[in-house]
Amino acid sequence: MDLNRPKISIIVATYNQENTIARTLDSILAQEGDFDYEIIIGEDCSTDNTAGICKEYAAKYPQKIKLMLNNPNKGLLNNYFDCILAATGDYIADCAGDDYWIDNRKLDKQRRILDSDSSIVLVHTGWNYNDETSRLITPARQNNSHYHKPVMPEGSLLLPVLRRDDAPIVHLCTALYRRDTFLKIYNDDPYMFRCKDFTCEDLQLTAAFSNAGKIAYIPDITMNYSTGINSISSERDAIKTFDFYLGTLKLTRYLQLKYHITDHELRNYYQTDIHYIITRAFNAGDWQRCMTAKNLADEYRVDLKLKSRILTAISTIAIVRDIALKLKRVFH
Repeated sequence: MDLNRPKISIIVATYNQENTIARTLDSILAQEGDFDYEIIIGEDCSTDNTAGICKEYAAKYPQKIKLMLNNPNKGLLNNYFDCILAATGDYIADCAGDDYWIDNRKLDKQRRILDSDSSIVLVHTGWNYNDETSRLITPARQNNSHYHKPVMPEGSLLLPVLRRDDAPIVHLCTALYRRDTFLKIYNDDPYMFRCKDFTCEDLQLTAAFSNAGKIAYIPDITMNYSTGINSISSERDAIKTFDFYLGTLKLTRYLQLKYHITDHELRNYYQTDIHYIITRAFNAGDWQRCMTAKNLADEYRVDLKLKSRILTAISTIAIVRDIALKLKRVFH
């Protein structure tokens, strides 16, 4: 046993979060318990003062913080998974640079569960929404759903996670999981984590861990999740939203095939999300993206909703789509 190795590694992937990164780091440094931990910050070549703030914390806590200053920008996936691969702890936690923990015993509660049962691979908790604009903090409606038993059997959450039942069933920024389990999953299939077409980092982790072992849940609310600010999935930008959801659809399809889930079991999810991105593309007047979504539905053998079929049909006829956009501007 390496006595100098920390028990827990906490990943903080950050980009252009100068207004929130100090709050995130303070909430991690406030953790209490009889264990050592390290904080691995992946600062992804921010254009604001995020890097400067991270350097100040790294200088103040050199025994705790490992700062990875990326130049050039790596992008979300490479930044995040490079941080995890740099971790040395038995267990790994994650806190995004705009979220923060509110329970100083969070990690201690979770590591005790992992220490006590080797068949449990991940422990997660309840959480709040934190609207950064209104300052309103509300418990997530997903807390304590019927998927949140003290311990869920191996494989039991895989399909609900892929279908987005009570999404997210596991909020990764509340989780603590085994590093050795991650490394096995990663080394078996690095493409699942590094493919540029996939636009999120949490779905593949949650699905893979659900398939790998038991998932434990603590009902305590330990984290505030920030909303009301720009993010990669922000609905304020229809094209950005389209591209994000397109990437998650492609990732879901990859996971579906990897874990031998039938088309029927994911039919409603595909119908709903493909319809959603078609409406985003149509409202933006991006006819190419409309057809991209339709082609994806054809490839996945998904029967489009009637409204989706109408919108994609309109997008192929120039004069009709021009009239539709004029009417949209009039009524808005």
